[in-house]
This record gives sequence, C-alpha cells and structure tokens, in this order.
Amino acid sequence: MVYNDVLRLGEGIVIPSSHDAPYIFPPSNPKLIELIQKEAKNGYYYEGCGEDNCGAGEGREKSFLQSINAPIKNNGSFDDLNLGYYNGYVLFSNIEANKETLNKLLSIPGYTVKDVIINAAKQGIATQNSKPVSHIDYFIRLLENNFTEEQLNQESTEENIIQFLKDGENIMWGSYDINTGGPKGSLSEYAKKATHLRRKNLKNKISKGGIAFIGDGHIPEIKIDFPESEVIGTLVDNTKIQEQVYRIKQMMSII
Repeated sequence: MVYNDVLRLGEGIVIPSSHDAPYIFPPSNPKLIELIQKEAKNGYYYEGCGEDNCGAGEGREKSFLQSINAPIKNNGSFDDLNLGYYNGYVLFSNIEANKETLNKLLSIPGYTVKDVIINAAKQGIATQNSKPVSHIDYFIRLLENNFTEEQLNQESTEENIIQFLKDGENIMWGSYDINTGGPKGSLSEYAKKATHLRRKNLKNKISKGGIAFIGDGHIPEIKIDFPESEVIGTLVDNTKIQEQVYRIKQMMSII
C-alpha cells in the first residue's frame, strides 16, 4: 500500500518518498505547493537507508523540489542518530535492496551464521550508519529468542547467511504491528523502537521548519507517534500514473 499524505510536523513538513520509486510526483494543489516552497527555504532532510548509499538526497528528493520551483538546500540526512542497541535492526531490513549489506556480511569471519551476525553487530558492519550495537549480550539474547538453534548454528555459507537474513526480515516485518511492533523481546518490537527513535530525530530536525523526506510506510506511524501531526494535503498517486505508463507502453508495442 502506498501512503501519499503530506504532514505538518512541528513547523516543518514531512513528504512521503517510496524507496522503490524513481520519482516523487508533486501535488496538484497550488496551496500545498506554496507551503512546500516556503518551508524549502529552511532546507530539506533525506532519509538514510540503513547502511547502503541512497543517493544523499540528490536524486528524487532534489528533483521533486525542482519540479515545483522550490529552493534547493540539502541539510543532509535526518538519520544521523546513533541508535545504540537498536543499530542492529538494519541487518534484517530491505535485504533485497541492500546489496552492500550482503557483500559486507559475506566477508566477515565466523564458523556459524550466529558468529557472523554477532561479529557484524560488534564491529558496526551492515548496521545503522555503520555503528556498533551496544549491549551486545542483549542482542545475542534477542537472536536466541527469535531464531532456532538450528538456524543460528548453521555453517556460515553464503546461501545460509542470505537465508538467515531473509528469515529475520520475515520475522521482523511479517507480522509487524504499527502500534507496538510486536510482543516483548521480538524482532518486531526491536524494529518498532529503532524506527521510533529515527522518527523522533526527524521531528527534532524540522521542529523549527524545513522539509523531511521519509519512506511512505512511515506515514501511519508518524501519525501514531506524534498525534499533533496534521495532514495538509496529498501527493499525486504515482501508482496510477505508473499503471497508465505501463498500458501506454503495451499499446505502443502492439502498434
């Protein structure tokens, strides 16, 4: 599901930005465009993507602002916070997209998959902003509570590591609850607390104005985390546009 709501948070504006989309389609409401243009004078923040390179806000975010003739001032990522114990949640996020994460994990020594994951957490490899996971004993307990001994003790082959990460992603996000994350001690709860810290940092960044781009899936949770947030408009539903483009391409191929 795609979320297109544009939010007022503090004095700033939050704009949804899908990681999978090459563009952010502008709103059709002139008043909303004017509001965004005004806040853009205070600069914009982009979302990091865990550990991989996301374009540093110079891609779809910059193009969006250019498309509505808004000022361009890149303030950097709002994801500059050290999450401490929660830095490890990135290991199980967007596995297919985070190719650098996979490549780095595959180079870490360890006899078992568990060895590799723990060594990565300790060294800050393939973690949030490449920061080490604090309270590593708690992190080990988290792994043991969410995976079987068989999964943890598999030989650290490329195939087993990739499957372990995919299993972790499914455990973390497969039954994720936007209100609680999941039961206490679950990977889902771990992810909820990590992403809440990130959203809180976003709020602090734009408390006095500015623009923040964040993955559209965060929009419902921003509304829950910060009830004072306000929907001030919506972006054009790019899924409909993409469907139209696909149909046009099909028709052109027939012709």
